[in-house]
Amino acid sequence: MMIRRINPRFWATTPYYFQLIPFVLADPGLRYEALPSADLDGVPHEMVRVGYERRR
Repeated sequence: MMIRRINPRFWATTPYYFQLIPFVLADPGLRYEALPSADLDGVPHEMVRVGYERRR
């Protein structure tokens, strides 16, 4: 996957996302699943799927 152009809306909200994501990921109802690594602009990144457990 290649990044083709700059998206101003993305960059306007990104700092808030990274400031708040530790609190979201600390939720005890989350479930984590390791995925195969993926390349972004030729750089490998470890991938994780995060989801919530279903309530019955």
